[in-house]
Amino acid sequence: MDEEIIQTIILIIAMVLIYVLARRSKFKKDKSLKVNYKYEFSKLLFIVYIVGLLGVLLLPVIRIGYSNNNGFYCHIITYEWDYNLVPFKTISEQLGFLNSDMDKVRNGLLNLFVNSCLFIPFPAILKFAFQKLKTVYCFLIPFASIILCEFLQYIPGRRSDIDDVILNTAGLIVGMIILLLVQNRKFFKIQNED
Repeated sequence: MDEEIIQTIILIIAMVLIYVLARRSKFKKDKSLKVNYKYEFSKLLFIVYIVGLLGVLLLPVIRIGYSNNNGFYCHIITYEWDYNLVPFKTISEQLGFLNSDMDKVRNGLLNLFVNSCLFIPFPAILKFAFQKLKTVYCFLIPFASIILCEFLQYIPGRRSDIDDVILNTAGLIVGMIILLLVQNRKFFKIQNED
């Protein structure tokens, strides 16, 4: 898990640099353009989120290091190609770890938590970056992304699991509820009692 996070952070930094340099070049070429910082920030946030999501979900884990015996090494870690099409099988197995040792409990709960939270911000970030996008697409695009990512995880030798789709979709629904509440300005207004 640590290798995935480090790889993803490196990828995010690289993409941010590419985006910033490309936008800077565009503004230098065309002096008549004004910088809209809200627009630039929304697009940058979207890029960071998407690249981070793809990095965590799709990149193979690469271990780079040095050993006294072999010198420098670089290994691509692949897992045995596996899939689960039985709903709630993995979730019940991970919740079954609650009677097990603490490492299994921590890993199981962490996996459930991360899979549930991964797609919560997607609808809001999508709407922020593309404000003219209809709200229904703020659900459909992330949902299609969930299905596509889970399918594509099988290619680099990772595990595809219907329970990941269930947990990701649950997080997406929470994210949509938050987006709809934020969009409904009445939710934030204090009602005067007469």
